[in-house]
Amino acid sequence: MEEKKNNKIGQIIIIIIFLVIGCFGGFYIGKNYSSTKITDNKEDTKKDNNTASEQEELDISSKIVQFLYNEVSENVENETWSFGWRFNYKKTDEIENDFIVSERSEEDKMVLVGQILRKTGDVVLIDNMPENAKAGYKPSSIGYFYTREYIESVYKTLYGEDKNIDTSIIIPLDLYGGEKLGYDSTTDRYYIYLTETGGTSGPGGYKAKLEKAIKKNNNIVLYQNIEKINYKADENGIVTDSPENQQIENFQYIYTFEKDSDGMYKFVSREKK
Repeated sequence: MEEKKNNKIGQIIIIIIFLVIGCFGGFYIGKNYSSTKITDNKEDTKKDNNTASEQEELDISSKIVQFLYNEVSENVENETWSFGWRFNYKKTDEIENDFIVSERSEEDKMVLVGQILRKTGDVVLIDNMPENAKAGYKPSSIGYFYTREYIESVYKTLYGEDKNIDTSIIIPLDLYGGEKLGYDSTTDRYYIYLTETGGTSGPGGYKAKLEKAIKKNNNIVLYQNIEKINYKADENGIVTDSPENQQIENFQYIYTFEKDSDGMYKFVSREKK
């Protein structure tokens, strides 16, 4: 009888021990879980904050924004149909098409290089110019040249430090092809050659203005507002620039630049939105 009583007491003690262990274990696991959860929440918050901090709006008048913007475009106050021709040279019906650098030919890419050269004015005047069969034009009476090294530096700044220039490509400097740069291997220079040309366009055209610049991770993205103005023909079929005939379309061009290995930003694309 006494033995049974002792066994029962022993069983009760064992049960109590298990209960105590269970309580402490549950408390420990719960505390550990809560601590882990708090840590996870902190990490998630930190990640969210980091993501938010990686994107910032830049001052559009800052040097880096203006430098990149002037490489590929400019503000246009007076409407003109020639705006944007550099992105689809001699393809006026495709002037608004997206320009993805990786998908474009060297001929297409060199048009943008030519427009940068027109803005810089970093040329050397000379008295005599060599004939250049590649250009197919008469030497310019203006008489000036660009060094190959300079044009190559412009090309690398625009498209990437690891890119190399193809000197066999003629560089157009204007919409109608009246001025072009051709490479002369004997002097290792690009000379300007001219031919008579011309063209006309009707009323209307594009206006453009840089709206904002966003830096996100390794990219800088420029947003340019475009106003496209068309004039419909009157009852006589004549197109005039009278306000009542005006038709306006608004959209954006988005220019994306990516940080290069040398710390500069190379041009990646222009897309219509």
